[in-house]
Amino acid sequence: MDYDSSVAGSEVPATCTKHAMVSAQDTPPTKKVRATPDASTAPAPPCSSSRTAVYPTPPPDRSFRVHIKPTTRFDVTTIPVKLVQQVIDRCLGTQGYQGFVIHKVSNTITVHLASLDDANKVCSITSIPISSDGTVTVHSYFASGPNVQRCVLYDLDQNDSPAPILRELRSPTHEVLAVRRMGKSRTYLVTVQGSSTVPERFYFNGCVLHPKPYRPRVMYCYRGFKLGHQQNYCPRATVDPERINADGKPRYRCGLCKADDHEIT
Repeated sequence: MDYDSSVAGSEVPATCTKHAMVSAQDTPPTKKVRATPDASTAPAPPCSSSRTAVYPTPPPDRSFRVHIKPTTRFDVTTIPVKLVQQVIDRCLGTQGYQGFVIHKVSNTITVHLASLDDANKVCSITSIPISSDGTVTVHSYFASGPNVQRCVLYDLDQNDSPAPILRELRSPTHEVLAVRRMGKSRTYLVTVQGSSTVPERFYFNGCVLHPKPYRPRVMYCYRGFKLGHQQNYCPRATVDPERINADGKPRYRCGLCKADDHEIT
């Protein structure tokens, strides 16, 4: 009787040891199988809190966008998202609307919508509650959609508000969706829907108007010295005395570089 020296105190027949060695050599190699992680090591699913629920990736069918921005110097990121959702629900007749984004840089709220009718409804929003006893006045306007272009009309009647201009402005090739005055000038931004190009002409009270394509410029704030919004919509309460004079006007043409040899780029 032989003994296996690798196992002290155990009696193993020599024939059994030899058979085990031969069987191990004849066994074909097997592929390594990656173990499936158990529940304790598996990655956690994405958070589904109520705050992240109102910032989803817009569905493909929601291709119309409406921008909402305050008319006064107010930070829209301080508005509770639940209050914004309730305003949209009352406007559209929905419950728990999913599909709006709050932009900190531009200080705006973008609502993604599925139809032009819904976009027109959201454009009627003029205020958003910020507390139980306070509201902030906002301006809502149509931003983009399928086959939607924006163009600029110059030298319109200065006393006309956008509402009567929208009623009287006609295009033989496009549908006029929105008209917005740019600042206090006689220039108006017109949003139309039709072909992939801007209209060749408009008719306004019998007058033929030729539009120019709208090319948005870089928006720069001389109050907070940030890109993305204008000074009128800056939420900052204070200004930088190194860049602003006592009369409130900027010291430099380019506040980013503190230089006068170029505009802001």
